[in-house]
Amino acid sequence: MFKINLRDQPGQGAPLSFHITTFTAAQGLQDNEFNTQAFFKAANGELLFGGVNGLNHFFPAEVLPDTTPPPVFVVGLQINHQNVSFGHPGSPLTAPLDFLNELRLNHDQNNLSFEFAALDFTDPLKNRYRYRLVGLDPDWVETGTNRFAHFTHLGPGRYTLKVQGSNGEGDWRDAATPITIIVRPPWWRSPAAYLVYTLLLLWAGWQTYRFQIRRVQLREQLAFKHRETERVKALEEMKTNFFNNVTHEFRTPLTLILEPVRRILAKTRDPEILDNARLVETNSQRLLGLVGQLLDLAKLEGGSMGLDLRLADFTDRIREVFRSFLPLAEQRGIQLVLKTPDDIPPFLFDSNKVELVLNNLISNALKFTPEKGTVTVVCRKGVQEAKLPEAFSGIEVSVTDTGIGIPNGELGKVFERFYQVNGPHAQAGGGTGIGLSLSRELAELMGGRLGVKSEAGEGSTFTFWLPLMEGAGALPNLSPEEIPGTDAGPKFAGGPAERPSVLLAEDNAELRGFVKQCISGAWEVLEASNGEEAVRKAVEMVPDLVISDLMMPLKDGYTVCDELKSNELTAHIPVILLTAKSGMDSKIRGLRTGADDYLTKPFNTDELLARMENLVALRRRLLQRYGRLPSAAAESEFLTPPDREFLRRFTLTVEQHLPDETMGVEDLARKMFVSRVQLHRKLKALTDRNVTDFVRDYRLDRAMAMLKNREGMVYEVASRVGFGSEKYFSRAFKEKFGVSPSQVG
Repeated sequence: MFKINLRDQPGQGAPLSFHITTFTAAQGLQDNEFNTQAFFKAANGELLFGGVNGLNHFFPAEVLPDTTPPPVFVVGLQINHQNVSFGHPGSPLTAPLDFLNELRLNHDQNNLSFEFAALDFTDPLKNRYRYRLVGLDPDWVETGTNRFAHFTHLGPGRYTLKVQGSNGEGDWRDAATPITIIVRPPWWRSPAAYLVYTLLLLWAGWQTYRFQIRRVQLREQLAFKHRETERVKALEEMKTNFFNNVTHEFRTPLTLILEPVRRILAKTRDPEILDNARLVETNSQRLLGLVGQLLDLAKLEGGSMGLDLRLADFTDRIREVFRSFLPLAEQRGIQLVLKTPDDIPPFLFDSNKVELVLNNLISNALKFTPEKGTVTVVCRKGVQEAKLPEAFSGIEVSVTDTGIGIPNGELGKVFERFYQVNGPHAQAGGGTGIGLSLSRELAELMGGRLGVKSEAGEGSTFTFWLPLMEGAGALPNLSPEEIPGTDAGPKFAGGPAERPSVLLAEDNAELRGFVKQCISGAWEVLEASNGEEAVRKAVEMVPDLVISDLMMPLKDGYTVCDELKSNELTAHIPVILLTAKSGMDSKIRGLRTGADDYLTKPFNTDELLARMENLVALRRRLLQRYGRLPSAAAESEFLTPPDREFLRRFTLTVEQHLPDETMGVEDLARKMFVSRVQLHRKLKALTDRNVTDFVRDYRLDRAMAMLKNREGMVYEVASRVGFGSEKYFSRAFKEKFGVSPSQVG
């Protein structure tokens, strides 16, 4: 049965609103089914309806809806799909569901299902529900007649569950008690954890700040150290320059003192004058030695002292130093003894520095040894010093004296600069305290050591260790006498036609004439008075050797050497630089420009001749070894890049005109843009053969290659390599290779 309530709407023509209420057997009807046309309205307004189970009659005004909403209660709870109840072990419920106000859960108890019910039993199927989880749902969620609410994966936080119910006719009614749900966070999201995170973040920020502060401080410290290093370096450089200038200033007056004294000693016979002159010479030499030591100390401090390693006989060097002290030892009544072995081979060492170390050691021993004492110099090979941090194998030279010795308290100070032994053990005029300090630094510069053993009153033993640097250098399989800088070297004994040529570049006419007079017996001498003339004549004449002064007008010796070494025609010519500068930096600069040797003024003419002969002889040996095959001459390792480029261009020119039998020397020189003389001398210097022989051998080598590869018959190959006559080709081929062309293949 339906009941329709019409409601008037304000205003004219406004549509009517109506509400339909449905009644069923649950509200008292005889049945949910009525008979057709079985209805009647009485005069008093009562309505009658007939059905299958009887009659229903009522007054419409007396039928009122039940608008009272029913109470709603939460009657069930599931956590993670498991039913929970109050009082059960492990249950999070602190009270029965009817009286539950708050529910506290762990972070992993976040899947919840609530069951609720409305207490209206008139028609339970008409009861409707809705809920809202405050903190998750922004609005009410209507479920109709469904009595369940499900929440999955609830995040940590605080929520409030509200449930409302209705009987289908009245308004919604809230549940009696909202339930507050608190999902606790995991430990890593707890307030304590966030506090720890905050503290760690603050600590990291503080450490970063401290790191940046330390970084800035360290950068400032490094910058300060760099500035201090630069300042010290500049100071050391200034000090070195000062020592250089002072010592150079000393050398000039000392030279002017020594040379007149030597002339006096050579000419006078007056004993008193001779004694005074010798005294002046001795002290001048001593002063010159001290000045040299100061200069060496300055170079060591400035890091500008290098090594001049040469292959030489170490035993001979010791004997020379030893013999120079024999007169002094005899004068003081001291026995000087030398013991050297005979099995020390020549090796690489700096002869000048070794001499300086030995001079200081022997001089020091003689100075502190009384009359009738003994100084013994012993040289041994293959000695290992146990006190050294690593195994040390090489040469040991010990200098032992029977002098006053050194007290134990002062033994560690003897190698300090300007330190001298004081007290009764020292002698008057004992020195400046530079020698031993300089000797130790020179020994360490050479990779060696210098040590001392001594007891007061029993003498001292100074031991000098030097590494045995074997190996003759960069030229493989050459005998020691083939190495530049040694004393070995053949002399030139040929006639004038066989004499090698040398270009002498010196601006001092007297010195140039003196040197020419000394070497003209074995050399053909060309002269140049300045650097520009020297370069021009070297290119025109292509001499076997160039001797150049360092300081010359127009072009200095460095420029001359650099231009000659970079020119194809002159790159092979050995260059000797002559200079008054004895500094190692000057020598290094000269050698780096390509100079083959370096000689300091004043020089000994015999030494100059020996060095000239060694350089030319060495080049001839290299030519004999590496210049035999024309096809491989351009790849010889001993040639400079300009020399290899010259040979490459020449062989390419010959190859391009290989079949042309009319190609002569003049034609080849013209295509190489040089004169006939220049081509002849250049090729002779590089391959030890003239142009004609070189071209003939090159053609025969190419013919041999063609015949081995079967590139044609004998007459065809002869024509292709520039031999017009097959008979002449066969004869020349057999002379060179020992077989006839027809036997090759």
